[in-house]
Amino acid sequence: MERPSGVLVTRSRAQAGRLSDALRARGLEPIELATIAFRAIDESAAELGRVDTASVDDIVFTSANGVRFMTQALAASGREVGDFGGARVSVAGPATAKAAEAAGWHVDLVPPRYVAESLVEAMIAAGVAGRRVLFPRARHARELLPNALRAAGADVQVAPVYESYVPPAAATTLAALRCEDITCLAFASSQTVRNFADAAEVAGRQDLREVPVAAIGPVTGAAAQALGLDVVVTPTRSTIVDFADAISAWHSASS
Repeated sequence: MERPSGVLVTRSRAQAGRLSDALRARGLEPIELATIAFRAIDESAAELGRVDTASVDDIVFTSANGVRFMTQALAASGREVGDFGGARVSVAGPATAKAAEAAGWHVDLVPPRYVAESLVEAMIAAGVAGRRVLFPRARHARELLPNALRAAGADVQVAPVYESYVPPAAATTLAALRCEDITCLAFASSQTVRNFADAAEVAGRQDLREVPVAAIGPVTGAAAQALGLDVVVTPTRSTIVDFADAISAWHSASS
């Protein structure tokens, strides 16, 4: 029996398009169901307004969302990207670099592997001891990067500029899905994994937990495995193109 070609894309509505387009180009059928959405943190603009921009040596972005909400918060505080003109900008990967450049940031460092661990290694190799690092990020995120940079002698200021939440319609939409139409569940972050599991429980769809999982990277894969999900795809590089290629290759091999 031929395996179904539907791939459940769990990224936010605003970010699902690139992965969906890449999957269609490879003969797969994306089924978009956002298990995550993002919103600004109201107090972030006021907090950034108090930052002494001249004393910031480094700014680090680990996602395009961090770039977007940081830039918005700066504008709301009456500041501009150019106010941090002397800061070195490090990003987690090419998608984040593209978002940063489009927002007016000059990117100085992109690690060889597009995960936080590689970014930390690259920043430490470039030198962080005694430097003040500003890290705009989600309200709840892993402490790996700030902790590692502090251990290397950096003064790290974490600046929460956005938060994630589960879209209200996620559980309702999950309730209507047919497992037989889906070849795998595609997750691009650990939070989408956790949100999916929560929404599936609300929808009474524990059967969806039996569907194979494609994870964009090892951290996302570990989050899925911790919840008992069957991870069958993890690309070597954590990019949308590599993710779509890995899903397509697995689908062809298992059909």
